[in-house]
Amino acid sequence: MAAKKIDGTILQNMLRGAVAALETNKERVNALNVFPVPDGDTGTNMHLTLTAALKEAETVSSPLSKVALAASTGSLMGARGNSGVILSQFFRGIGSAWADLDQAGSKETAQALVEAAKTAYKAVMKPVEGTMLTVARVAAEEASMVARSGANVEAVLAAALAGARSALERTPSLLPVLREAGVVDAGGQGVVHMFEGALASFRGQDITVGAKDNGFVSIPEQPGADADSNLTYMYCTELLVKGSKLSLGKIKDKLMLMGNSLLVVGDTNAVKVHVHTNNPGRVLEELMVYGSLHDIDIDNMAEQKIHFQQSKPSAAGSKPLGVVAVVLGPGMESIFESLGVDVVVSGGQTMNPSTEELLKAIARVPAMKVVVLPNNKNVILAAEQAQEMADRQVEVIPTRSMAEGIGAMVAFNPDSDLESNIKAMNSAATRVSTGEVTYAVRTTTLNGQEILAGDIMGLINGDLKVVGKDVTQVSLDILAQMVQPENELITLFSGEETVLEEGESLQIAIKERFPHCDVELHEGGQPLYYYLMAVE
Repeated sequence: MAAKKIDGTILQNMLRGAVAALETNKERVNALNVFPVPDGDTGTNMHLTLTAALKEAETVSSPLSKVALAASTGSLMGARGNSGVILSQFFRGIGSAWADLDQAGSKETAQALVEAAKTAYKAVMKPVEGTMLTVARVAAEEASMVARSGANVEAVLAAALAGARSALERTPSLLPVLREAGVVDAGGQGVVHMFEGALASFRGQDITVGAKDNGFVSIPEQPGADADSNLTYMYCTELLVKGSKLSLGKIKDKLMLMGNSLLVVGDTNAVKVHVHTNNPGRVLEELMVYGSLHDIDIDNMAEQKIHFQQSKPSAAGSKPLGVVAVVLGPGMESIFESLGVDVVVSGGQTMNPSTEELLKAIARVPAMKVVVLPNNKNVILAAEQAQEMADRQVEVIPTRSMAEGIGAMVAFNPDSDLESNIKAMNSAATRVSTGEVTYAVRTTTLNGQEILAGDIMGLINGDLKVVGKDVTQVSLDILAQMVQPENELITLFSGEETVLEEGESLQIAIKERFPHCDVELHEGGQPLYYYLMAVE
């Protein structure tokens, strides 16, 4: 029998249900990416964000207000990608609506959903209908209508789910790009799964997570395990494993008995690991057999009583200005470091860093003023969220690609003031035109073009422009659209799957095709993309 009201314990259970439902369906959500590129990660980002909300919510007990506030804080710090940031604002609205409540009835539940949708809309500079925002708003409207009729909480939640499903079905009619691709909005689908899991848990139904290995695993924490010093596991251990032909399943099996809160996400070349354990040294030893270890971060959780944004790093202030950049690929990391970046956050496509990871990176910069380069359109919102929460002045330059980020760093002058640097770096980034060459992961139609799985795709500044069968030819075709008479420099960054000789052959072909431009070739090592190109 369903409860009559929502209290702190029930909200925790609803969050568990939502996490489980998204874990089961996140690959389905990922596959809804409009562009058939191999980096759809909306489902993964929403699941990781929800997991962070649940983890924080489990550190407190009733009343409802405390649990809701903890979930809001957890989602805020754990937000990944644009969908995760929007989801964190959804929980921020719920936390605000329930700020003074021990329990929530049908009216208060509907009000919370309305406030959640409003807060999510406010977080986006130019809200677009036909997205997860629409799904959340319609869900709230349906919940409010039922609440006004005097229905109970279960009926309000059921109405919200029905409204979300109905709105999701209509997303293709609101966004032509969805209609052409034959898919519904990925973020909206994630919201539906979240409501499905939350309602099932409210009804007391058991949510079983699918056993299929889809590149991510989580082991739920013991409720309240981190609430005080009586920790089951003392050390929060995070790191990145880089190698070739990495097996996510084998890594999971190795670590599952060594702690809890295990997260394993990534691909065959780079795997992000998070685990709570009493023996971080053993974790590192076990993972060394798979590849090289990077970005190792071990925290004593008993000392993490104060929220991160309240801490004052001792290194701050040793120089006037520093830079944080989000970068993916060992060659790209070296390039950014050589240009003067203080802290590189490994991430980008498929591995969007969380707000908390960006905050930690900002804290490691020995300066009281910091510039952040997201270098990916799906990281910009999380970077702006970190900017608001940081303990020092932070400015975000909204670079949408690593090519734009490199352009910005070339203009960076550590001896100049922040204002001058922001102006120069923004200007330099906007002068860079970015090309990307990758492959299609599914058959679809986009921009009037039929795309078959395995086709080579060329994108210019994020827009699909060329579809073909040959990497070199597609590269030349998109450059033909990018290069103008006034351009002087073409820079190629080869991916991890690109053979050096192939890159050198392409470099020669480009020089012959565009003799008025200098052509540089660098080993970027980025996954999924054969080449990144910058035209200046």
